Amino acid sequence: MTDSDRTPFWMTVLLLIGSYAFGFNLHNIIHEFGHAAAVWMQGGKMTGFYFHPFEACLNFSTYVPNHILLYAGGAFIGGASTIVFALLAWKYRTPFMVPFVTACSAGLTTTSRWMLTAPFGNVATDYTYMANLGFPMALIIAAGIVFLAVGVFVRILYLPLLGITFDTGIPRRIAIYELGLLPYSIVNMVYVWNGERTLLNIAFIVVSAILLAIEAVLSKWLPARFSLFKRIAPVRVRQSHVSAVWIGVIILIAAMFLLSVEK
Repeated sequence: MTDSDRTPFWMTVLLLIGSYAFGFNLHNIIHEFGHAAAVWMQGGKMTGFYFHPFEACLNFSTYVPNHILLYAGGAFIGGASTIVFALLAWKYRTPFMVPFVTACSAGLTTTSRWMLTAPFGNVATDYTYMANLGFPMALIIAAGIVFLAVGVFVRILYLPLLGITFDTGIPRRIAIYELGLLPYSIVNMVYVWNGERTLLNIAFIVVSAILLAIEAVLSKWLPARFSLFKRIAPVRVRQSHVSAVWIGVIILIAAMFLLSVEK
């Protein structure tokens, strides 16, 4: 790729911001349908869903006998199924696939965070419920490690679809990561906490920024040592790609509100 073919920095950032907003919410929808699949497997019925771009998404169903399966369905049926997007992107190597790849990478890394903090956090999640019902915490932690590794692997593997070349320097990579992935999380926290838990929010942002910087450095190191990460050739991101992603974000968020019904 010549200098004239390189994607402008701002276009890569805008594509990543929009892709994260789209992918994060698409994963949440698929996650809830994973719970639904676990309900249907047990002969239960879904009575509704609640979707929101900045709040926890929920599902409502009739009683089912195996609640461990119910709670596990979100991550292990819904979340895990997003790997299909990564497989499709291997065939269709276009920036239009970035939002769907992000549904996989963002979903798996976010899920891993809740799995890995389950033994220490005081927030009720699917994984704390599973543990309370007798599911081994060691297996939850192991799953969290796997989800994290796969999520990071997918994100780094498909960075070239964002117009990032293999010789893109570490400072530029860090800036893309921070500006492209942090904003939606910050807006999410501001909405959810509404000014409360300020110190906790600041700590979360700082830790997230550090982890993203580490991944950005890793994204430079891995392709230099493992040829697999160079199998996806860098492409030039165009305005049409960015516009399509942001239109998709608007449509998806609108659809989330329309799908939020409890029968």
